[in-house]
Amino acid sequence: MTSLLVKFGYIGWLYTGFQKGNGSSSIEDTILKVLIDEGISDKLNSAARTDRGVSAIGNVIKIDTEEKPEKILGILNHEIRGMLFHSWAEAEDDMNARHCDSKTYRYILPRSMILEKEENFERIMRKFIGTHDFINFCRKDARNTVRTVNSIKFHKEGGFLTVDITGKSFLWNQIRIMIAYALRNSLSDGNIDPFELDSRFPAISMPDSLILLDVFYKDKEFKKCLNRSKIETFKDMINKSTMQARIFEQFNSILKQIK
Repeated sequence: MTSLLVKFGYIGWLYTGFQKGNGSSSIEDTILKVLIDEGISDKLNSAARTDRGVSAIGNVIKIDTEEKPEKILGILNHEIRGMLFHSWAEAEDDMNARHCDSKTYRYILPRSMILEKEENFERIMRKFIGTHDFINFCRKDARNTVRTVNSIKFHKEGGFLTVDITGKSFLWNQIRIMIAYALRNSLSDGNIDPFELDSRFPAISMPDSLILLDVFYKDKEFKKCLNRSKIETFKDMINKSTMQARIFEQFNSILKQIK
């Protein structure tokens, strides 16, 4: 029996959530069904249980199996259309996939949402860097709410601002509430202290704009493994989505003319 870490991506809005039992077609349930049906494994361990609607490029699952990794990734890619299983690494039997060294999330914002207040937004977001009690910026469960944000980086491209947030672990809804707080308060001069709040911030940003970019393990080197047919399938999906976006742009041009 071998333990494997499998790195994969998925389009979040195609599923009913991440965790097993979350709706009719959660990400974990979808993967587990294939693993069981193909006799590969009957359980898995996930690095990050993303919010419903959130996508990923580099999430990780750990499975125990006797099959070769190339065969496992080939089967998963063939059977699951909305996911992309692209690399693997060997793992210790007792390893928990959640015990990574860091995770990086990316939030994508239309710059039109911030207008001339981008500097204020960025100034507020940077105040989340460091070790803080994020009790007012999460949907609280039984876990300790003290977390460390290692870095927050910004990149502007065309009409979008991307925010890359890196830390060892994050709380339920944490990043989306942080983004919502910075957006709402960007109309100020950006000099407020988010950790002076005396209750949970009441807003949360939409999940569709959030992507789990990568899960990093300092002692693991992932090997790429992706067949040509899966690449072509995802290219077709990307081309179709790009065309749909163009069509919506045409509708938007009409909406702008209506006052």
